Amino acid sequence: MYDYLSDDLTNGLITGIQRIKNINFIDPSILTNIDTSDYYKFVDICLYAEIVNVTTHEGSSEDTFETNGKKKTYITRTAAVNVKYDYIRTTDGTILASSNKIVSYSTSFENNKSYSSMADFATNIAIDATLLKSRTFEQIAKNAADSIKNVIPYDFIFYTTKEKKNIIELSYKYKNYKKPEKLVRQKKYSEALSSYKNIYEQTNNVIAGYNAVLLLQAEGQFTEALKLSEELKENISKNRLGTPFNIDYEIANIKMIINKGSL
Repeated sequence: MYDYLSDDLTNGLITGIQRIKNINFIDPSILTNIDTSDYYKFVDICLYAEIVNVTTHEGSSEDTFETNGKKKTYITRTAAVNVKYDYIRTTDGTILASSNKIVSYSTSFENNKSYSSMADFATNIAIDATLLKSRTFEQIAKNAADSIKNVIPYDFIFYTTKEKKNIIELSYKYKNYKKPEKLVRQKKYSEALSSYKNIYEQTNNVIAGYNAVLLLQAEGQFTEALKLSEELKENISKNRLGTPFNIDYEIANIKMIINKGSL
């Protein structure tokens, strides 16, 4: 029913995901002839999206110009596209999360535009023909579907946090240093978080602290993750420590998530 929007939705999703840092994106065309049961060989997570509904609306408004008292009528057309998508773990087909998003696009234009002369008409006819196409509800809906690119990066961060964590290995000199790494592999994130926090508090090891930041995000505790990240930054700066991670990037990323969630 909405096949005419499929390319725009796909392009919007791809563009949005490609904007995200620190992920390896696999173009879906590569998987065209691959059985879905074998997707795990290529990717950790798949995103399936479909358009559930499309609605349109048209409104009008008038403006009166003070210089000549003339009135002009402006038409505003809006299309809203309801997109449902699932994040699926490829190893076992588990749906990690589902979401419905309504993305919209509007355009306004003067109704019954008049021309001052035939020369004015001739000059503008080609431009106006292009504008007429952009004002159709079909084109407005296509623009709306493509605008999913402005939404998907934020959702992707939320839904993929628990699936891939670049936990940094601790040095053997720390007591029970392998315990939290094992817990992460077992996807026991809460226990791993507690273990890394204990190591950080006892030893002031910034790598353990950084891993705790990652796992706080995995548990959805973004405010606590930000607090610990800023503490780590101060610790790193104060003691002039070299680190295998970028704490400034992590802080910026967490703030973006928190701000998006508050909108």
